[in-house]
Amino acid sequence: MKGAPLIAHVPFDSPPSTGDTSSERIALAISKAGTLAIAGPSELRVYDLATGNNRYTLPHMAGPVQFSTDGSLLMALRLPGSGESAGPTVVETATGALLEVLSTSDVAIPSTIAAMDGPGGLLARRGLGGDQVTVWNIDGPLDFVTLDVAPWHGRRGLQSFLFSPGGEWLLTLGNNRALLWDTAQWKVRAALDENSATIRQAAFTTDSRRLLTLGSAGVQLWDCQSGSLLWTFAEPSGQPFIAASLDSTGQRLTAVSSDVWIWEATDR
Repeated sequence: MKGAPLIAHVPFDSPPSTGDTSSERIALAISKAGTLAIAGPSELRVYDLATGNNRYTLPHMAGPVQFSTDGSLLMALRLPGSGESAGPTVVETATGALLEVLSTSDVAIPSTIAAMDGPGGLLARRGLGGDQVTVWNIDGPLDFVTLDVAPWHGRRGLQSFLFSPGGEWLLTLGNNRALLWDTAQWKVRAALDENSATIRQAAFTTDSRRLLTLGSAGVQLWDCQSGSLLWTFAEPSGQPFIAASLDSTGQRLTAVSSDVWIWEATDR
């Protein structure tokens, strides 16, 4: 944007090598401590944002890439053909050590959907058929659980999913359905709006009590425990929203259309 102030420019000591520069094949994440992870088609590079120094590079890795809440763990996908097991991989951020490689019979590829919960204890990935989600408990006794989402999302209908910050909930989206799974029992606790196929964004509040969605119905706020709709925020001028976010308290909602709108998002 012309005239926008530049806050900082940190030159990299070793620029990321991404090979194919298509945005669909590049993923990045930034931890709260200022660590930058960039996953290209075939390698993962981790940088210190304060200095731009490349801390380490891991070959045969691809996105998606995600940090745990405290930044101590990093998730990416280990590719097939490396001579090692392929699948969602947990990396120790400080050292680059591979802590877990969670392989399955259907080998992970860069386009596979995967997610990690905030504490870094749960790791999930979509099966290549698009009708199952496999979840691993990294630190606990549960090796994995496989969720059959086909009855709700249809065959090959699963589009995306994400964990709540504390790992209490797993949200799955696809085929006009949005489902909240209780991760204590791995059961569907609530089915949200039946017209959720066009949901473009979803985010939990930091306390995992509420869920924000942005889609064809506008910006909506849901209660996770009951699945009830708390608020629908309409754009006063009738323009579509393009982005929405809650602040860290979950009490103030900001949405962007042609203008910026801010609401108090307290419970009814």
